Amino acid sequence: MMPNQDIISNIKTLIRKKDRDGLFALLPGTMFYKEAIEEAAKEGDMALVGELFERLGFNINGSEFTFAQQALLNQALSGCAMGLHFELIKPLVEKGANIVFAVNALISVSGLTDENITQLQACVKGTAQDSKLQEALGVYQTIASVSN
Repeated sequence: MMPNQDIISNIKTLIRKKDRDGLFALLPGTMFYKEAIEEAAKEGDMALVGELFERLGFNINGSEFTFAQQALLNQALSGCAMGLHFELIKPLVEKGANIVFAVNALISVSGLTDENITQLQACVKGTAQDSKLQEALGVYQTIASVSN
């Protein structure tokens, strides 16, 4: 059995190479679907994200999601943010993904720039998540000012 880091590394490589057969041969029996979803979203491959959701019995076109399905939506949102695929963030937010995950993902890749904040704001403009984004940005700015 491969160590977890090796499995995750293989998942990322298979997704970057667009080797779906290899990916779907590797994933069953593992608990690494969330990493695969994040990496596929990071690459902007929402068709693969959809396939991964389907294999987990998750209908992305549904209207109500379980807690676990919500977590997978947030994982996809994180991946889209890390890959700077802002055009893919808005549909996930409209489905109920939490925009705070995008902020955290951008922080993790040192991508929380003024330009990217503007992009995120456009993704949530006029939605209930607009205030969540403003609150998360405020917390981040407070932490950043205390750290400096």
